[in-house]
Amino acid sequence: MKTLKFFHRWKRRHEKLLARLSSLLRQCRTDGEAEQVHQLRVALRRLRLTARVGRACLGRAVEREFYHWSREVSDSISRVRDLDVALEWLQQHAASAPAIERVARWRQRRWKAVRTRLEAPPARLAGELDQVAGHHSHRNQLLAQHRRLRAKVEGRIAEELPRFFRLKGPQQHEFRRALRRLRFLRELELPRKRQSADVLLKLLVALHEGLGRLQNSRVYEQLMKRLGEIASNADLQRALLAGRRHDESLVRRHLQHLKRFLKPTTKDQTKA
Repeated sequence: MKTLKFFHRWKRRHEKLLARLSSLLRQCRTDGEAEQVHQLRVALRRLRLTARVGRACLGRAVEREFYHWSREVSDSISRVRDLDVALEWLQQHAASAPAIERVARWRQRRWKAVRTRLEAPPARLAGELDQVAGHHSHRNQLLAQHRRLRAKVEGRIAEELPRFFRLKGPQQHEFRRALRRLRFLRELELPRKRQSADVLLKLLVALHEGLGRLQNSRVYEQLMKRLGEIASNADLQRALLAGRRHDESLVRRHLQHLKRFLKPTTKDQTKA
């Protein structure tokens, strides 16, 4: 990867994400539709990654401040997103009207409780995020940071991959987060026109989505217990179990395939 090309690709994507952020926050605050909430969470995750990769160009203090601000926003709407995916699943599997209506009420109540937190970042921080240092030394550090992050993430995935299904729920969630970081890092390495044909990226996307469905199945299960009798539907239980078995089988195959792409962890791997 050439340093200058990587710098310009990183800068374009960072600036595009920043430009979308204010409109997504405004939409989520005023309308709060399911897709808007989802897109905001994705944009915040990607921005946290571009800021971390670009720490040398933005400044460590700016990157850390944005991380903490964005985590607060993401965490505030996390439950809203869980209820959105649960509601969609209940509707797809013809759950009872009372169950769907109750989840919809919970969802609206939660969104109204957090919508006031969906404000733009402080003007000073927003301005600093838009000020990119582009000296050749910063560009060199940018690429080096990307390589360190990728090595660190790959090492963690390689270590936990063989025992993924023995990990507890929170550990599996952290594994999926690491996989998502690797996906975003891979995207930064590639021009957009090459992404659709990249074997590793396609695998990471498929695995990330499969793990997401497994994670969501636990949300559905907990929700059905909370709903009690109005969700005591044998068809829903069968759909939940069938979906979980299918996704577990898919994830196992993808994990085996991913092993071929991971580099072994080295002892002198530096911290990113």
